[in-house]
Amino acid sequence: MPQRAIEGFRLSPQQARLWLLLQADSDAAYRADGVITIEGDLDCELLALAMTDVVRRHEILRTTFRQLPGMRFPLQVISPPEVQELHRHDLSAAAPERQQAEVDRIRAEASTMPFDLEQGPLFRLALAQLSSKRHVLLMQLSSLCADAATLRNLAREISRCYSIRTTGGEHRDEPLQYADCAEWLNELQEATDDPMADGRAYWKLQDLQALSLSRLSSREQSSLERSFSVRRMTLDLPSDLFEAVAKRAAECESSLPMFLLACWQILLARLSGQSQLVVGCVYDGRVQDELQSALGLFARHLPLRCHLPQHLPFREVLNQVTESWREARRWQDAFSGKDIPGVRGGGSQPAFIPVCFEFEEQADSQAVADVTFSLVDHHSCIDQFELKLRAVQRGSSLSLELHYDTELFSDDEMDRLSERFVTVASAAARCPDASVAELEVLGHAERRRVLFDFNPAGAEEFSRGTIHRLFEQQAVQTPDRIAVVCGGRRLTYAELNARANQLAHYLRRCGLRPDVPVGLFLPRSLDLAVAVMGVLKAGGAWLPLDPNYPKDRLAFLLADATVPVLVTHEVLARELPQQSARTVALDADWSSTSLLDAADNEAGPERSNLAYVVYTSGSTGGPK
Repeated sequence: MPQRAIEGFRLSPQQARLWLLLQADSDAAYRADGVITIEGDLDCELLALAMTDVVRRHEILRTTFRQLPGMRFPLQVISPPEVQELHRHDLSAAAPERQQAEVDRIRAEASTMPFDLEQGPLFRLALAQLSSKRHVLLMQLSSLCADAATLRNLAREISRCYSIRTTGGEHRDEPLQYADCAEWLNELQEATDDPMADGRAYWKLQDLQALSLSRLSSREQSSLERSFSVRRMTLDLPSDLFEAVAKRAAECESSLPMFLLACWQILLARLSGQSQLVVGCVYDGRVQDELQSALGLFARHLPLRCHLPQHLPFREVLNQVTESWREARRWQDAFSGKDIPGVRGGGSQPAFIPVCFEFEEQADSQAVADVTFSLVDHHSCIDQFELKLRAVQRGSSLSLELHYDTELFSDDEMDRLSERFVTVASAAARCPDASVAELEVLGHAERRRVLFDFNPAGAEEFSRGTIHRLFEQQAVQTPDRIAVVCGGRRLTYAELNARANQLAHYLRRCGLRPDVPVGLFLPRSLDLAVAVMGVLKAGGAWLPLDPNYPKDRLAFLLADATVPVLVTHEVLARELPQQSARTVALDADWSSTSLLDAADNEAGPERSNLAYVVYTSGSTGGPK
């Protein structure tokens, strides 16, 4: 029997990307969810009629997705207008705390109910009555049909349709339909004319594929086993800190979102040890004025590249972030999801950016006669990620939300991360001229845990040993346990100890004696861990020399510390300023170093010997 012809429309580029993600996972995470409080004498029957009007006016709210045989992507199929179902819950007899718990339960229960993308509906509503003058309207949509801006626009449209129903007026406008926008977005992606050429050239110049992306999770998981499950943790920023951050952002001729993004990037750089990062930032995709009030999925994650050497002042980081944000916004229509450098899933699942950022400003309340509609909470998940910081401004208050993949992060890890972010933001607000390396990361609670809780009074035995001897004991006890991980490479305690011993022997042959400083001109890497332990075993004192330092600073440190030996890589050695130190290239010289004895040396430095030399950043003068 021949199949009946279906009238449908192509997916937009954003929908097509999300469709591929949905094929590899359930739709539980990819939802748009909103809560509207309604204050005043609400006419529930009129509200139900108004909701039917909203759905009639906006085709995307009655769209389903039909995939025909032989098609990789489905078509958008628009269903005829019908009466919108509004599930009602009377909670007016319950105590206030019980009411909130029940609203949360209804919302959570709805979030676990799968959407039938082919049959629909993909727009669900529930109305909870708390009292005669207070109601809560819960909205939930598939992210194929909505993003965060859609929820804000939808709240305004609901109040507008309710107002027209109340007064008996008529709608005098025809809203822009998403199917038309989808076709226009496809034409933009497929265009080969000059207007898009500049944008494509911009993204090509970013050379995003050459960068490694920040991944803060230490858990390894096969992409085939991956199930995307998101949880969020919310922290309200103290009012005094919010005021300080907002004031400092204005003084730096920037904005609150850019200040928060700069702090987020710095925290990522400090935790990951990477000076070059890519962060996925959420853009609403509504560059044209006529799209501002449209409903549907327009938002996307755009990759922002940032370079954060340790010596760079926060003020300059903020300028860099602001400029990158503006440029990405300018050319966002030219970006293709195929260009995303990130973690690639199995099969046809597209790559995604692991760490993201989003800023939202809560929409104003809408008053209709004696009834007020307020969107008090809303969020949407339009793409996969591992970790996202979402900042939500509500007037003079700011909430920080950490959205995280529960298979990769624990609640305790997110608690610590939120505390660290607040610490970085506080430090940047106090001193915007501090460098990336100088900004505080550990908060008071975590600092106390590190200094006191992890170092109880009973640890006196530990204080009697030297670092390298304690490490050797650990290598004997757990030789096969992982000691250090970096960029997908790892060393066990036995391997790290053996390499450090070989390097120590090599350094002694170079004339290294106790208390003599050794420059370590290396990036954060496995070799850096080997070098630090090797210098300690040889009796030297290691001096960190960041490859991102300016040459004049490096020259000063080498001369002031009178460094006789430098441990580095062959390619990095060429970037050193003129100096007389003997250079040990771990990569080029390892063939001879690896032939030396890998056993522990009974003789060695004592506790009284110098272990390391550290200079200040020189932010208030010369380094000391």
